[in-house]
Amino acid sequence: MDKIYGWFDIYGWKVLILTRSTPLIPINLQNYAYGLTDISYILYITISWLVTLPKIILLTATSGLILEEGFSFGIYSKVILMVLIIIIVLHLLTYKFIKSNKRRDDK
Repeated sequence: MDKIYGWFDIYGWKVLILTRSTPLIPINLQNYAYGLTDISYILYITISWLVTLPKIILLTATSGLILEEGFSFGIYSKVILMVLIIIIVLHLLTYKFIKSNKRRDDK
């Protein structure tokens, strides 16, 4: 828990944006962890809503395209590929952020 407090003390709401934008950490675990921090409820709800809503819309639209059209190599597959690339890039950025902070904490 000390690491969560430390990250939140140093980076504040940026940690919330980072963890909400990538699906690496389960939402329920995030909810529990942020409930233990000193983040204000209004800030938590606002940032969570603003960051999570585009991801939900994007994934829902992509899923709908797959169900309606099937997985073909037309324009829809390009959209799906783009979504997958965005998710992978977000994963890599999260990993890089965590790795760089771990090195900084070790010093």
